[in-house]
Amino acid sequence: MRARFDPDFVEFLMMIGNGEEPANEKHEIQIPQPMLIQYTSLEQSIEDLISYVYPDLSLFETTPFDMMQRIILCPKNDFVNYVNSKLIQRISREPIIYISDDRTKHASDQGDYVDYLNNLEPKGLTHELNIQLTLYMMKFL
Repeated sequence: MRARFDPDFVEFLMMIGNGEEPANEKHEIQIPQPMLIQYTSLEQSIEDLISYVYPDLSLFETTPFDMMQRIILCPKNDFVNYVNSKLIQRISREPIIYISDDRTKHASDQGDYVDYLNNLEPKGLTHELNIQLTLYMMKFL
């Protein structure tokens, strides 16, 4: 998405792709300073990243499709959950939260497995679904 609107970023990617961007002895490429968010602390750096990617979350209330064209990629599910929780905290609406049903097939097994079931985090699944309805979405309900 960034490539559509940022010609300097496109040029940088093309130089990498063509093997023209200088690399160090470990074959690592130096990312230009203006493309970086400086690390201060985990908390502050995440806040800075979110502010950069989503500068005005109130836009989500009126034009959600513009906001859907922005994304923060994360390497691990636990980090995805962390960033999502930070974003949800910034949205002013009261969330609707649905909790998974973690009962075992046989009630006699419940005590043995409930902690185990709640610790599982299968890829793409969660025990809690947190939905933020925007004014835009509420018009259609």
